[in-house]
Amino acid sequence: MSSSRKYSLNGLVKNQPLGAEYIVKKLPKKQYLVDILGRLKDDVGVIVECVEERNKKEPKVGFFPMARIIMPIIEVVATSEGREPQALMKELGMRLPFTEWNLYRDVFLHNDEFVLAAVGNQGLQVAIYLTSEDEKDVSDILVKDGRNIDPFRIRRSLIDYLENKINKTNDTETVEIIGQLVYDPNSSNPEVQQAVKEIRDFHTSIK
Repeated sequence: MSSSRKYSLNGLVKNQPLGAEYIVKKLPKKQYLVDILGRLKDDVGVIVECVEERNKKEPKVGFFPMARIIMPIIEVVATSEGREPQALMKELGMRLPFTEWNLYRDVFLHNDEFVLAAVGNQGLQVAIYLTSEDEKDVSDILVKDGRNIDPFRIRRSLIDYLENKINKTNDTETVEIIGQLVYDPNSSNPEVQQAVKEIRDFHTSIK
């Protein structure tokens, strides 16, 4: 069991949980990206269709969960390339990638509240908007403003990005992903101790 929290994923240094270790494995990169693209088009696409249909009947909603759905996908695509998500966000046209990452991934993904991003007495109030394929003009205005996030636009941009990336990826390229999370049974961390107990108790119960 590693004594360091640091580990590498596609050359990108990341932290692993205290008292546990990520075991990294390699997969064919092209197929990995194809699978992500499939989830964006199909799994996420079903949700998008439902929200768009609802918005035709009722006043438009921002639908907070869409931000929580799209931000991890940004991270996993960026990680597959060994770079920070903010770099990918900038390439996708997001004006304030570091601020938007902090607000919509670090804060909003884990909470049900918007926060005011501030430097001294200068602040940014944020919001979530959803634009459809035929609302490009509105979408362009929102992205240029930079304070707001449009998960539907990000999804459309990510689909284009992945289709282009897949076409340029050969069949021999590989990508590193997390294959296992291995807990240290000797860890003094209370959460790890509970996880170890749960796993052991589960296996005892099915014998």
